[in-house]
Order: sequence, then structure tokens, then C-alpha cells
Amino acid sequence: FRLNFTQAMASTGGVGLERVSVFDITSGSVNVDSRVEFSNDEESLASILHSLLVLSPSSLFSSFPALLLYGTPSSSAGSLSVITLLPPPPPPPHPIPPSPSPPPPTPPPSPLSPSPPLSPPNTQCQVRNKTYLVDRWCDGEANNLNCGWDGGACCDTSVPNYNCLTPGHPNFGLSGPTGWTSTPIPRNPHYEVGDRWTSSEDFVKNYNNFYEYGFGYAQVQSRIAPYSSFFLGPWEIEIGGLVESPLQLDVAELVDMFQLEERLLRHRCVEAWSIVVPWVGFPLARLLEVVKPLSSAKYVEFQSFYNPDKSAEHADPDAFYPWPYLEGLSIEEAWNEMAFLSVGQYQSPLPPQSGAPIRLTLPWKYGFKSAKSLVRISFVSERPVNFWQAINRNEYGFWANVNPEVSHPRWLQSTERELITTSSRATRIPTLLFNGYADQVAHMYKNLEGESLYKK
Repeated sequence: FRLNFTQAMASTGGVGLERVSVFDITSGSVNVDSRVEFSNDEESLASILHSLLVLSPSSLFSSFPALLLYGTPSSSAGSLSVITLLPPPPPPPHPIPPSPSPPPPTPPPSPLSPSPPLSPPNTQCQVRNKTYLVDRWCDGEANNLNCGWDGGACCDTSVPNYNCLTPGHPNFGLSGPTGWTSTPIPRNPHYEVGDRWTSSEDFVKNYNNFYEYGFGYAQVQSRIAPYSSFFLGPWEIEIGGLVESPLQLDVAELVDMFQLEERLLRHRCVEAWSIVVPWVGFPLARLLEVVKPLSSAKYVEFQSFYNPDKSAEHADPDAFYPWPYLEGLSIEEAWNEMAFLSVGQYQSPLPPQSGAPIRLTLPWKYGFKSAKSLVRISFVSERPVNFWQAINRNEYGFWANVNPEVSHPRWLQSTERELITTSSRATRIPTLLFNGYADQVAHMYKNLEGESLYKK
């Protein structure tokens, strides 16, 4: 095989790699089925390449004529190495006998010819139509367009997070494991980030906004460390208000109720920087299915913890901030497939500084909407006033959708600093409307163009 190094292999400085993945770059897209991953930090680049090449390289190249290997160094001291593997040049072609004359072309259909019939409706679709959720795990069988993307009638038990809801199917009632009982947590293939690099785990754990523990990104981890055991639990969470079936339970019990998935998502801070993080959690809509909001529930309010014994900012009698931290969504936003409750990142439970043990993840909104360390979720009839809106209504609103055309009063939002391994060196990239998730969420705001902090 020929090795074409985009950067010299020596640039890793001998540092082991956390992950090596095989991508099909012939079509310009990731082929998840072809991915090969290694998680041993002690493996050298050479041993990883050897492991890859013994996996029947001829069959790999027969399916993917051009393969791209990339590695993420397991130490920030190393730099990225990108290697392109190309198969050996093909042998000289043998003489090809002349092919028979092609058949005469089929005449075009008459303008009066009837259109081909549409596919018949899916007769297996007998589950409730849940157009708010597209799970993408098993978009065949009963979970297809004719079934209204019911969001869970996946009866193929070979698919991650299957959940068969189709009456009469042999697998009706069967579903995949819930909670952290089976790892690694499967990644949902529907959520990709294009050409963005995933931010390093070490950087994400050390660069945080968590005002309960200070106002500098780098100081949060050291200030929250003495209280790590507090975030490990027990941690009671209450889900109530205008619902049929309220819940009050430990967060570990809540997590065990749902199938977990990993989503690779962009995260855009209102302060014009961004990261890409693999979050682990479950769609907020799954929780709504359990508690059953009443028709009078128009909004959902999320409250973070308040404990003066565990936060110096909470204990400060002269504190400027209106603790506890509150956030809110409309009920339509809460049902949307993009609203996510995260309980982990990088295939591990959330660290305290990232919002353990459970937090909101709303990738189409600015980061301050993704409230951390939740203790209460309340379904209400009136629109909540969120934390930053209560502090300064002139700068922060309820919706806070990412929009490059709407500037913050003190800075532009048209671009952002892309943070991968450090905040000291960053490329400035264009900001996308709804942070790149317009296809999933734009329809919810058609009649709200005049509201603060939202313009199409």
C-alpha cells in the first residue's frame, strides 16, 4: 500500500491516538458501517495501522477505493496526523471483447401517459403518529414517511435502540437496553456536523461557563472539584406542573427509564465561540410521553440546583444574580426532536462542570439556554422569564435562537471562534442560522419574526 501523509507522521511525536476511524471519502460522506475504532490510549500509531491492515484490507478497498484515516492525539502536546491510504494501482486491463450493439432507446412516455402509481400506504402503521420526533434508528418497516415518522416503531432487533411499537409484529413490545446498562452508547447517525472537528474531551472539560462556580472559563473545574461527590448523587429530580403523570425520583432511576443515544452536536455560545461535543442522553420528547402534558401546558420551565452549602455564589448574601438558574421552552420546542436531555459526553457520565448529572442540550439556541444540573422540570401555562432575561432584558430574550443576522448589542454574531483543543488559537468561521439545524426547527418560528432576538 502507498501512504500519502497530509502531515508528517512524526508530527504526533510518538503520542498514542485515542481513536482511528475509516471513512469513505470517495462519496464525500462518512460511512458508519465502515468505521473501525480503537480506544486504547497506549497503542502507537504503528500498531493501530497494523491492526487496521489485517482487517482484510482487500475487502475494504474493494468497497472503498479511497480511504481516509484520521487520529486525535491523546495528548494536547501532539498534533493531528491525517493519512490517506490508496490501493495499489490496478493491473493492466485485459483486452475486452466488443460488446453487442445496445438495444434501441426506450421512447419517452406520451404527455398523456398516466404517472406511475404512488407507493401504497404502510398497512403496518398502527401506532400513534408522532411527527415531532424522527429517531432515525430504523426508518424502514413501520417507521417511515407513510407512517408519519412515528418515532419508535423500529422492530429490527439488529438496529441500535430498536423499539417495536407495531401491533401484530412478531417483535411487538421488544426494545433495546435502557440507561447505561450497555456501552458504548450507540451514536445516532442522523446528527452529523459536516466538516467540523470534534472538540477534544480535555478541552471541553476545562472550558466551561457555570456561574455558580465563578466567572472565568478556566476556573470552574477547580472551584467545583471539592463538591464532586455532591453531583454524583443521590440527586432527586421533580417533573410536574400541568401534566397527567408527575414524577419525583432519583435521576439514576429517570435515566434507566430511557434508551440512551450519542449525538454529535454543535454548541454555539452567545459570546461568539463554538465547540462540537458528542453528548449522551435521550430526547426530551421521550420524557413528555411519560408525564403527558395537559393541553393547558404552553411552556416548560427548567430549574437548576440551588444549594448555598455547595456553591459560594449561592451563599453570597450580596449576590447580584437571581438564583436559582431558570430557563424555558415553548411546549412545541420541547416536543421537537432536537431538544435533548444530556447525561453524559464522550461516552462517560457528565462531569460536574459540564452540568452533571443531567442538563438540557439545545443545539439550535445559544448555550445559555442549555441549563445545567437540573432539579425541577415544570409544565406551565405562562411564559417563564429566564435567568439572563431577568438580569438584562435589553440583551437577552426568551427564544435566543442562533442567528448570524441578529447582533448582540455589544458584538456581532455573524462569525464565531471554532474551539477544538485550545481557546488561544481558533479559526473564525461563519455562524449558521439556527446553528445549522434550520431543517429541524425553523418551522416552529414562522409567526414569530417580530419577537426579540428572532428574525428570519
